Amino acid sequence: MGLELQWPILATGSLATLLSAWFFAFSIRSRSARSGLAFALPCLVVGAAIASRIALGPSARLALTSLVLLFAFKVAALLLHPRDELRTGPWLGKLAYLLAWPGIDARPFLAARVPFVEDGRRFGFGMVRLFVGVGGFLLLAGLAPNFSFGWLAIAAILLAVHLGFSDALTEVAKAFGWKVRPLFDAPWRSTSLLDFWSRRWNRPFVEMNRIFFTPFLTRTVGVRGAIFGTFLISGILHELAISYPAGAGWGGPLAYFALQGLLVLIERRLPFRGPLWVASIVLGPLPLLFHQAFRAAIIVPFVQWTHDRLIAIGVERAVSILIIGLGVAQLLVLLASFQVPSRLRWREELPRLGPFNQKLMWTYGSFIVFTIVAWGVLTLVLRDDILHGTRAGVAISTVICLFWGFRLVTDAFYFRTEDWPRGPFMQIGHILLNCLFTFVFLGYALTLSLHLLRLI
Repeated sequence: MGLELQWPILATGSLATLLSAWFFAFSIRSRSARSGLAFALPCLVVGAAIASRIALGPSARLALTSLVLLFAFKVAALLLHPRDELRTGPWLGKLAYLLAWPGIDARPFLAARVPFVEDGRRFGFGMVRLFVGVGGFLLLAGLAPNFSFGWLAIAAILLAVHLGFSDALTEVAKAFGWKVRPLFDAPWRSTSLLDFWSRRWNRPFVEMNRIFFTPFLTRTVGVRGAIFGTFLISGILHELAISYPAGAGWGGPLAYFALQGLLVLIERRLPFRGPLWVASIVLGPLPLLFHQAFRAAIIVPFVQWTHDRLIAIGVERAVSILIIGLGVAQLLVLLASFQVPSRLRWREELPRLGPFNQKLMWTYGSFIVFTIVAWGVLTLVLRDDILHGTRAGVAISTVICLFWGFRLVTDAFYFRTEDWPRGPFMQIGHILLNCLFTFVFLGYALTLSLHLLRLI
């Protein structure tokens, strides 16, 4: 079955299953029936994966045993909640939990919302890691297939998704009022393997174990047996997510998590502690987890597919699209500029100044807005000049690049975090503006560098 047929069938079947389970979550009254369905849903997905292993290709198998299985566990977690609690819970929270949040614990989304963001740093650093990870992956894809970048590509994906996007998503959820905990909480600060696996790495797995497996295992084999048992279950689930899509490499992920579970149980008796100990034990056996078969069947083809897309676009066309994006991005700054008087309470703040200083503020503000609009319009009008490196194109690119560079330096070293207005959306808005400014600065810098290196 071709890939073009696999994805529509997989998407349709997954959506139908998800909607049916969602309906049952609200309609079934019997607690035992709800619990039975909750434990049956993941089993049905696993059964479907086994039955369709020949018909589906590697990427479709990966989607089935990762995304679809994740949705099955999320709906199952809802089924374990009291029916009345689901009915009275806010619909926005339930939709956000089901469609936007990768965690398993639904409780923060069923409670009353209280918007809160600490200081925006987690969101900001998350966005930086997201951009660096995506940029690194695109760089690797551009250099392929002359080099083999399986491990570097995995590192770029983990940096972008697990350590970047997840932190940004956590802070956005908090800004909307959902009291979620970080999905990946600074794992490099782990002081022990138990700290790493129980608190700092992959909270969706921790929540899934706590909801579905730990209570039963604790009653059956005790606390220490439950700890080791949850690691074995994690190994089996990673076999489904890694070895099953690759069609080979069976046993590696299970051995990896069995080793981690064993070391978690005995590490208190060992004289080792701290981040270096954790990093050596987590990263050292990593080839067991992301084995050669997985890298060859999933990662390398993904890098190659991205490389082919980049080649099809071409450097000149890509830079042309980038230049259009730079012009539009600067015009988007107007959306923030129009909100400045109301958001910063100029009606209350400016009267404290004298009449002349008030006029000076409005004059400076107007000229800054006009300058930014001019940069955007000139970029779009002089796109061919910027693309082909004419004297006018290089000159305008240099001036705009310096303009935004100084703006970023001013924000970093002159403004202070406490100067910025309080409130979760104000803090996130501040970071998003800086992300936009950084994109514009780096975009012009990249264009000038390509001309300097004579690559376009």
